[in-house]
Amino acid sequence: MNEFISIAILLFEVLMVLQCLQVAFKQEIHFDKYTIGIIFIDISLYMLINLKILPAPCSIVLYVLLFIYCYIEFKQKIAKTIIRFVVGFVLVGCIESIVAFVTNVCGGESNSIYILLLSSIIALVIACFMKRNVILLKFRKTTKYNRDMYGIVILLGASMIVLLMDYYLIQKPMSVYGIFVLVSLILILFYLYRLVLAQNEIEKKNYELEVQRIYGGAYENLITDVRRRQHDFKNQLGVIYSMHLVAKSMDELVYMQKEYGNTIQKNCKFDSILTSCNNPILAGYLYHRCLSCEQSDVSVDYNIHIEQANCCFQLYELIEMLGILLDNACESLALQQRKHKQIKLEFVEDENVITICVSNPSRYITYSEIEKMFVKGFSTKGENRGIGLTRVLELTKKYDVELKVSNTVKDADNWIEFAVRIIK
Repeated sequence: MNEFISIAILLFEVLMVLQCLQVAFKQEIHFDKYTIGIIFIDISLYMLINLKILPAPCSIVLYVLLFIYCYIEFKQKIAKTIIRFVVGFVLVGCIESIVAFVTNVCGGESNSIYILLLSSIIALVIACFMKRNVILLKFRKTTKYNRDMYGIVILLGASMIVLLMDYYLIQKPMSVYGIFVLVSLILILFYLYRLVLAQNEIEKKNYELEVQRIYGGAYENLITDVRRRQHDFKNQLGVIYSMHLVAKSMDELVYMQKEYGNTIQKNCKFDSILTSCNNPILAGYLYHRCLSCEQSDVSVDYNIHIEQANCCFQLYELIEMLGILLDNACESLALQQRKHKQIKLEFVEDENVITICVSNPSRYITYSEIEKMFVKGFSTKGENRGIGLTRVLELTKKYDVELKVSNTVKDADNWIEFAVRIIK
């Protein structure tokens, strides 16, 4: 029975090592003849060492065979294979150290075969979890941070080799082992923290690219549409000039010209965004949003004069904030019984300041109600709908930007106004 348990322990340990190597190389291992062969050789070699048939230093042969296996299986250059091979075994050492530490703290006998079996299973579970949740970056450029990480990996690998050689020579645990494990864990946690930051940065860049793809295309469509209308301009003038041929009176002619002029003006209402916003991504976004508001029977009265909108905010953050303010205005109007629904949008840039102002008709809102608007989850529009304004507040606090909410009177009606003033 003990022989079967010993083989199971060795099998779990080998699988744990392979899982760590997959994490280090960021590739899946296929259970082909090479993988099955290395597992069989590993188990056989350690069984011979445990039975005292082979001396303990013979296990060095296994590391050489594993390196050759990684070189064949993952097909990477020698230098990269060495670095990632060392990273894999640093992870192996840290996992085994954590499991051994927990076993000792819990008072288990480390030489008990059942404790060893449980420890090997736990180590394999940790390695599988790490494989599913940890993504190691593929360095494409040699930066100072990459060189530092290479140095740390080589240092940890060299330290582990020295400790292993020392262990095989004197056959007892080292006093510096705990210190090495602690330092290794701290460095690996720091490395993972940097990876999370890098992943967040990648997600931001991907979002910016997606925004550019969507609204950059809208900008190109706007240009095409304006050019098409320029070609059609003579035809429109011809229609207006020929109306006197069918009009029965001067009043009828004036009426016909006014109605036709209003129709043309409505169709070209947002074309001026092209000349008033020199940032193509913002121009495409603003054109798209204003057009969608009009299609929802919400009229947009806008004053836009923007160069490149270079300020403390990232472009995608500006678009996110604009979208939240416009969405809130539209949703507020949707709840009101108004025949004519209108939003006023001001987005103006001068030499030192960028001003964003979105307003819509509303009942008078008290100061305490305004404060509640920025509480996460609070909304008069339904449960868990008050996240947007919380995000606006978060962005303005992030860059120490002024956010002002006020009631104003326009055309004898109360309006709620959200203004963001950005100092460049």
